[in-house]
Amino acid sequence: MQLKPDLVVVDSFLFPGLDACYSLGQKFVWHSPNTPMDLARTHQPWLKGGWYYPAYVSLTRISGVLVHVYLFRMASGIAFPVPWRHFITNIWISILAFYHIYTSPAVSKLIEYRNSHGLPGRFPALTALSRAAHTICPGVPELDFPMVIPDNLGLYGPIVLDTNTVEVVDPELNQWLGRGETVMMCMGTHFHYSESQIKAIINGFLSAVNRDSNTQFLWKLSNKSRFEDLINGVLKHPRDKERFRIVDWLEADPASIMKHPNVVAYIHHGGANSYYEAAL
Repeated sequence: MQLKPDLVVVDSFLFPGLDACYSLGQKFVWHSPNTPMDLARTHQPWLKGGWYYPAYVSLTRISGVLVHVYLFRMASGIAFPVPWRHFITNIWISILAFYHIYTSPAVSKLIEYRNSHGLPGRFPALTALSRAAHTICPGVPELDFPMVIPDNLGLYGPIVLDTNTVEVVDPELNQWLGRGETVMMCMGTHFHYSESQIKAIINGFLSAVNRDSNTQFLWKLSNKSRFEDLINGVLKHPRDKERFRIVDWLEADPASIMKHPNVVAYIHHGGANSYYEAAL
């Protein structure tokens, strides 16, 4: 029995999946965690992607020689709007970036290998937005550069479950949040802390608050039990211990917790979904 879906949603980094859809003529949607500008830069009128916006990458130099794209540093550091003094530099960086992407020996070998095995065209990630029936990403126009959004690029905001409020899901946490302004920290399930990082984070939090303030910290720390002795050793003062609620897991969704009026800041690992959850 063969599966014949009406539509396939393909992750932007699942390149074999893109190739499969192209080869089979399967209708699909390309799903990307990238920002709208990442996806639509080359689709702007008047070639604005190469001069109007800050260059996406800057080139790392080793012994004075420009190296290939896999050693590019993300972001050039040029401001927006691009200052006149950086105008030519910005264009030059963009030209170099595109040149090295399209002349990289590694990319060329990959394209040659794909073509020799019956997969036509260039690397699928370079043409997905142009060829996909529709592309979706969690972007929000108000949080990105002003741009023309292509008709086949859909912006839907963060992917979050339709969950109950923190008051319903975790009444005890909700009561604790009610004590004062709260900073929440969640670096993702796969982040592993070292002991030195644990100390630095706790001391950093404590150094930022007045001893008499009500500021407190909600911290999702995976494998918390491994660091119990260390945490107790750093949080010696009873008032400092009261400020911290350190848990292995958050029963309520972070997006629900952020809706509590006392949550004033969210420290996260920089993932697209976390960023948009915090911004909205």
